[in-house]
Amino acid sequence: MTAPTATKATRYRNTTALDGTAHCKQPTAIRLCWDVGETEDGRRFGSGLGNPLDTIVWTELRSLLRSAALAPSASRIVAGASRKAGEFIRAFEHTVRPIVDTSITDPAQRAQVTEALLSYATKTCFVIAGYARMTGVPFASDVAVLGLSFTRLYDDLFDRADYQDLDERLHALFEHNVFTPSADLELLLYRLYREIDLKLDREHDDPIYAAVSAVHDYQIRARCQSDPLASRSTLEEVTFGKGGQGTLAVFALMRAGLGERERQLILEIGEVLQLMDDYLDIDEDTLAHSRTLATEGHLGLPDVCRRLRVARVKLIAYYGRRSTREFFGVCYLTLWMCFLRRRWPRRAGPGRALSPWDVVSRPGGSVIPDVIPD
Repeated sequence: MTAPTATKATRYRNTTALDGTAHCKQPTAIRLCWDVGETEDGRRFGSGLGNPLDTIVWTELRSLLRSAALAPSASRIVAGASRKAGEFIRAFEHTVRPIVDTSITDPAQRAQVTEALLSYATKTCFVIAGYARMTGVPFASDVAVLGLSFTRLYDDLFDRADYQDLDERLHALFEHNVFTPSADLELLLYRLYREIDLKLDREHDDPIYAAVSAVHDYQIRARCQSDPLASRSTLEEVTFGKGGQGTLAVFALMRAGLGERERQLILEIGEVLQLMDDYLDIDEDTLAHSRTLATEGHLGLPDVCRRLRVARVKLIAYYGRRSTREFFGVCYLTLWMCFLRRRWPRRAGPGRALSPWDVVSRPGGSVIPDVIPD
């Protein structure tokens, strides 16, 4: 893939969404310039009638409003968000931070890792807490923040090109519980995994272990996203595999021995959550030359909303309408946050202490500084 140029701002082509609906792909140049309100050559573009970007934004807004049935509990979730975020942060400070402090020797790196893991774990705990409520099991905040911190660190380590033998060593960890760290971040990863394993205290035939191994396999296969010749069907397979198995592994932290029917439902909701993530990360993925359904024009926010509405019908049939309210309320609010961050991003100012709400609402950083390929 080549870097976008300003001349691409005038090029549009019809593409096909996941459900077969034809829609117009947003040009990469405009996508990347929307945050600052100008094209790459410095020309301002406004919100006048007929602006193609306006059409896209209004289409996304209509899809969100059409999905309002997902959110009967949204107002209650928002009202209690700061309190719950505070609970998640305290669980992180008690459970994860001591492991970070004893694993990372460099103070600057330790601070960066702590901030990135805390941000991700706090935000995503809302989703896991919604799942726990939906299934009627207690929400184990200590296990949740451990699992989410491991997930975030694993993703960032895996994406680093200078960890060439990490694939095989992680395979040995997941299959045989054997791992030899070669750096502080790997030591942290191993200690988080070991702590999760000790707290869960499950037999190795529990579905969570098969899901973790499956996620690793899909992560390896997902390197095809840097191949300009990879087909749409291949991109769909790795996208749905990563999202589904990753969500299954995280949700299984709350509940041992998940049955086949529930696993299938979680895989489906995980696919939707992965598509939501790809929609939010479209600019970063484009810059990193990572092809996703979103960067290729096959996915928009309306597609995500439609799939979430379909999944809601199935989960209501399985868990009951009342039980699913919090989970889908969190999902609906997350859709709105993705939309607002994509279209009107906000950067937190430096030098200010973060409240629990700040941790939830501001974009999270990376455990490892991003390196954008040429």
